[in-house]
Amino acid sequence: MLIGAFASVEVAVFLAPAVVIPMLLFSGFVVTLRAMPRYLHWISYVSFVRYAYEGCMLVIYGYDRPEMECAEPDEWSVPCLFTEPSEFIRFMGLNEVSVEVCATALVAFAVLLNVATYVALRLRVKRTF
Repeated sequence: MLIGAFASVEVAVFLAPAVVIPMLLFSGFVVTLRAMPRYLHWISYVSFVRYAYEGCMLVIYGYDRPEMECAEPDEWSVPCLFTEPSEFIRFMGLNEVSVEVCATALVAFAVLLNVATYVALRLRVKRTF
């Protein structure tokens, strides 16, 4: 909404993917924080996708979940790399993150983006009248 409030429809169509794609790439799902260079970490920290992804992973695999069941290996099965959810959390580098921090960050992003969209729309309405 914010991009559409600032720019025309034609500009927003091209600007939205240019803003969203780096957020997706550096969210931790495609490129983990350990794998990216230090000078690109800021992109990960300003990505709401990162906090949503990390929160989901912690809810699914955190909170002392029981051991995961693995299918018997055969020629058609996918290998089971992790049986302990805590191993997966450590492997993904999420052992220092909490669900509360992720939820707080997502609420902060929602409030900030809504306020910015409101301000952008108010400024746009003032220009037209």
